[in-house]
Amino acid sequence: MLSTTGSERVVTFALEVSESGSVKVGTKVSVVLPDGSSAKGAVSSVGRSAEPGDDPQDKTPKIGVTVAFDDPDKVGGIDQAPVTVNLTGETRKAVLTVPVDALLALADGGFGVQVVQHGKAREVKVELGLFGQGRVEVSGGGLREGMKVGVPKI
Repeated sequence: MLSTTGSERVVTFALEVSESGSVKVGTKVSVVLPDGSSAKGAVSSVGRSAEPGDDPQDKTPKIGVTVAFDDPDKVGGIDQAPVTVNLTGETRKAVLTVPVDALLALADGGFGVQVVQHGKAREVKVELGLFGQGRVEVSGGGLREGMKVGVPKI
């Protein structure tokens, strides 16, 4: 009987179960290698069993994730080394965004923003989309690119 292991370079890491919804097979990633260069890849498998992490100080349940490189021949070097995996979650283009701080909780439920036009302010109900980097995607009647929105000062 003969058993073999693959020679393809991959990255494996443990991801908190609470973050598992943001990763699926095919999710694009960028991996920062030990020499500082980057290599593109995609998630090739996502574990289905949660286990505590290796860190004795952090027993948060985690699942295993494996990343395969788009061009594995360009990834050389040592067999095992720490790397940084940058996950690209869902991406949307040509959307309106506002600072998260601009959101208002409306009395009838949902959210709105305060739009400032011609020196006057009015509330506009909005539907929320993706959140990222302190901003949120918004849509709704009465909104257009370039409008000013009110943001409270702290």
